Amino acid sequence: LWTEDEVSFKGKYYRAKAAVLEPKPVQKPYPQLLFGGSGDRMLKLAGKYADICYIPQFRNESYEEEKEKVLRAADRENRSDKIAFMAGSLSSEASYRSKEYLRKVEATKEKGVSYFLTSFPRNEEIIASIGRFAKEVIPSFK
Repeated sequence: LWTEDEVSFKGKYYRAKAAVLEPKPVQKPYPQLLFGGSGDRMLKLAGKYADICYIPQFRNESYEEEKEKVLRAADRENRSDKIAFMAGSLSSEASYRSKEYLRKVEATKEKGVSYFLTSFPRNEEIIASIGRFAKEVIPSFK
């Protein structure tokens, strides 16, 4: 769908006849695949297919173990050098205390994380939170 004008497919669960996807992605040959999860099956699939793996609820006790499962699956496919890791949280924080937040991001970088996921509170403070984040956090990573 990402590279051809039309695609037909007949699989066990899905079928598509002359399917079209427009506009085509800007990324070539296709966008990066991001897999998220912490179950054994998802971690193995991430190792086999993902460009980026998000292991939710970054917990020091289990993160290394879960990351190792992904890397073992990637090794079996000869692609362990093709996967990056993402950490962070979808939960909204009331505010961004820049020094505390920067320590959290730095700690994840030390564990080999290349991407950090964040979100903002969904209330009247959202614009102010985004502004503080842009002013206090982002400049530290340029």
